[in-house]
Amino acid sequence: PAQKFIGIDVSKDSFTAAIFLPDENSLSIHSFPLNHQGLHNFYNLINSNPSPIIALESSGPYSSLLLGNLQNQGFKPNLINPLRIKKFASSFSLRLTKTDSIDARHIAFFLALPALLLYTSDAADEGLGVDLGG
Repeated sequence: PAQKFIGIDVSKDSFTAAIFLPDENSLSIHSFPLNHQGLHNFYNLINSNPSPIIALESSGPYSSLLLGNLQNQGFKPNLINPLRIKKFASSFSLRLTKTDSIDARHIAFFLALPALLLYTSDAADEGLGVDLGG
């Protein structure tokens, strides 16, 4: 199965997950209530092999609750400084529209960036892409 990169934006009562599969050029957005049933539905959606790469912005008590729950389920989530995501997102557009789904998408793309750069670099080595000067 393809590697999943999951960016999560957490708010007081809910969380939004962007699931990005670069190999399949696929992005899906899902919202869940921040409660037992929402977490159960989320885990059913993301449970796969290989284990997904997950990140969420550090946003105080809401992200801490979800972070701890993910760790208890055996995942290894990354906690990212929101300023890093904001700077990364500004590279896409000068207009920084903020919604939960856009924020989650930016986090997923941020996580996948090393894989995307590696793919582009490999393609360039084979004469299939743009030479990155490396």
